[in-house]
Amino acid sequence: MGSDDIGRISIAGILGVVGAVAVTKPELVGPTGLNEGIVRWIFYIIACGLVVNTQEGKPFLTLFFASLFSAFTLIATISFKLFILSGGIRLSGVEINFISNFKLTTIILFVLFVASTTAIILSSYSRGLILSLLDQLFSVEIEKAQKIEAILNRVVSIGTIGAIIVFSII
Repeated sequence: MGSDDIGRISIAGILGVVGAVAVTKPELVGPTGLNEGIVRWIFYIIACGLVVNTQEGKPFLTLFFASLFSAFTLIATISFKLFILSGGIRLSGVEINFISNFKLTTIILFVLFVASTTAIILSSYSRGLILSLLDQLFSVEIEKAQKIEAILNRVVSIGTIGAIIVFSII
């Protein structure tokens, strides 16, 4: 595993934190919130799949560890918000509460962990299809989509560094 692989795994982990914040927004209520939360989770999965796998493809172990790490940070962030901060949160429109139902909350988080890990691996393998869908949906050539992906990778890296600096100062 090279430094590029470690960097991709790190970015996937950061995307896990961003995904957790997006999926647990308090404004996601009712059936509409459930649908919006699932769509946000799908965008998180697609973003992780595109970041983890490159044009030439990565070995399965690299994809697996990146997916596992990203799903772990997703669950760890949700658990932190759930257990430490509030005792209950909205997860994609549905309120789960650690205090009133520990077993159900644990099962939900475990299923989300397994589903996220599997979906990120599948998304990383379907990278070519996702880029061709971008081409068809937005009339963007594959080269432009790859350039957009490179720019997004840089923006995520710069945003992460900026967030770390801001949070370390505060």
